[in-house]
Amino acid sequence: MPNWKKIALSGSNPEFASLNVDNAVTASAFTGSFTGDGSGLTNVTIAEVATVSDTFTSVTSSTVTHNFGTKNVIVQVFDNSDNIIIPQSITTSTTSSVDIVLDSETTGRVVVAKGGHIISGSVDFNSLSNAPALLSSSAQIATDISGSSTSLSSSLASRVAANESFSSSISTTPITYTGSFVGDGTSLTGVTSYTDSDTLSYINSVGVISSSAQLEGFVSQSGNFVANETIIATGTNSVTSSNILALDTTNNYLGINQSSPEVTLHMTGDGAQTAQIRMEQYNDSSDAPDIRTRKARGTSASPAKNNAGDFIYRQNSERYNGSAYTTVGQFAVDSTGSADRFRLTLTVSEDGNTIDAAANQFMIDGNNGGAIKFNNSYYFPTSDGNANEVLTTDGSGTLTFSNPIPSGTVSSSAQITSLTSYTETFTGSAAVTASHNLGTKNVNVQCYGSDDFQFFPSSIKTHDTNNVYVSFNSSRTGRIIITK
Repeated sequence: MPNWKKIALSGSNPEFASLNVDNAVTASAFTGSFTGDGSGLTNVTIAEVATVSDTFTSVTSSTVTHNFGTKNVIVQVFDNSDNIIIPQSITTSTTSSVDIVLDSETTGRVVVAKGGHIISGSVDFNSLSNAPALLSSSAQIATDISGSSTSLSSSLASRVAANESFSSSISTTPITYTGSFVGDGTSLTGVTSYTDSDTLSYINSVGVISSSAQLEGFVSQSGNFVANETIIATGTNSVTSSNILALDTTNNYLGINQSSPEVTLHMTGDGAQTAQIRMEQYNDSSDAPDIRTRKARGTSASPAKNNAGDFIYRQNSERYNGSAYTTVGQFAVDSTGSADRFRLTLTVSEDGNTIDAAANQFMIDGNNGGAIKFNNSYYFPTSDGNANEVLTTDGSGTLTFSNPIPSGTVSSSAQITSLTSYTETFTGSAAVTASHNLGTKNVNVQCYGSDDFQFFPSSIKTHDTNNVYVSFNSSRTGRIIITK
């Protein structure tokens, strides 16, 4: 077999499946690929994406994704007047992005550049310069296409299945077509019509509705369906998606007016009286509606007894403080140091942002006979006192009922005098210590002799709040009167 060679003549348009060249090749344009290291190529323009720009509006921070695959990038920030500004910080967080922090809310753009590198691999189409327009619809195809349509005819089924659009008529041999079309269908011919009973028989045979075509003739959809929402009938043959009830089957959450519930039962209301719970019960007995909660360790299938210190119930009240929700009130039932003793506490926040359940303002302590404790400081008695008794504290958090006057009820001025004065007698003494027990040093002291004449001692000392020390020039007999 001879070794034939192809010769390219000047003015011709030769086509080669492959071309091996030993010497230099000069060409105005070249398409395709070559083999080699490319070291001898000259006057070659290699387009690469060297910068990425991203805009921001009234923000204090911005993240720009550049996908350069390196942290060695150049970052500049411009305001909306095209002036360069210096941000508070620039962080090359990853090899594909940078984070910008601004001193105040600013509008402008960020430009990320990479120098000294030739990018290998693919480039995002939107980043290409002089990119050709893409064929996105049949409107971009000229209506005067001429020539053979064999390829079109042979690949018609696959092109239809690929959602291709046609602006002229299409004739096909009888086939079964599944899918949907866009248009009013006024020019369709040779279409077999199915009755509702035919469609119902098909659904019954399949057992599962897998496409909107199976619902044709039964219902029409209003609006787009939203994940988790329920389907509501809006008419005889129409349905729509509604968040009145939303089911998150991944987490087993139920939402009321909430398409994305975050807890087991999540209810949201925008407006007054739109998030209320009402329970009504009508019966001719003493029974009434109740809210009941249960707490146990273990599982629902195998519950176990609670431990000492377990939380039994929590009702928390939260408010939005401008940046986050904080608990400002709490009603709680907990077990105490014993698993069989419990206490109920009521606590409110003192600063609007934090709450300390341990420092409760009100507590009914089942571990202390059901005594009521205030401000985590003192207990009230669990039973009433006697008539005319008052509450007194021992200084250690316990209040008791007691008589305010040790000697009983004051019935005469003599009892008052005994509480405000004291008399001490002495015989042949040069010094006397009078224990008056009046509880103060602010007292009056007078000395009288046995002849009832007042005399002045050599010294008087209020030794403490309950004793006075009196000395004389010589041994005397008489009395000392102390009053307050």
